Amino acid sequence: RSWKRILYVSVPATLNNLILPFSAAIVTWMAADIGKEAVASLGISTRIENIAILFFYAIGQGTAILSGQNFGAGNYGRIRDVVGISSKYGLIWGVVIAAAFWGFAEKIPLLFDPHPQVIAYTAQFLRTVPVSYGALGIMIICNNAMMATGKPFPVMTIIFLRAFLFYIPIAYLSEKYFGFSGILMALTVANIMVGIIAYLWNKKITP
Repeated sequence: RSWKRILYVSVPATLNNLILPFSAAIVTWMAADIGKEAVASLGISTRIENIAILFFYAIGQGTAILSGQNFGAGNYGRIRDVVGISSKYGLIWGVVIAAAFWGFAEKIPLLFDPHPQVIAYTAQFLRTVPVSYGALGIMIICNNAMMATGKPFPVMTIIFLRAFLFYIPIAYLSEKYFGFSGILMALTVANIMVGIIAYLWNKKITP
């Protein structure tokens, strides 16, 4: 029984961790059609993004601890409060980091690569995608809460939708017409959509 309960959560969590790099690899392959500068820019932008969204993962882990504890105690109202408060902090951080990236979009890439086209692509990323970081943060926070309360399949569905319904298909279509801007547009739309879906889904299934 114990193994069954553990695998019920761990198997979807494992699949979630496989989907994200798989989708990133496909989009990087698309960027290769644009040029090596676009691929380099995606690599740099991803590293910058990973640092920026650490806050979301940190607050998501705190949300998971409090959600799991209160779920076990039957204090479901506290779970809703925790997710609501954490989401507000996530939105605030999203606005702060988006503003910071917008202001230093031309300076930050210089720390990684002096090539003018790489700088231009990376600056474009930093002025576009961070607009959706608040929604991405809400997704991370809500997903952590749902995992902690024993609901891994909504989380897996949301991750799947982000990769295979929004990000990859939109990137494939828009890259043909808008180039690198199309890939950024796809990532931004994907983040916003899954943020909305995760928040509403978590709100619906929390007792």
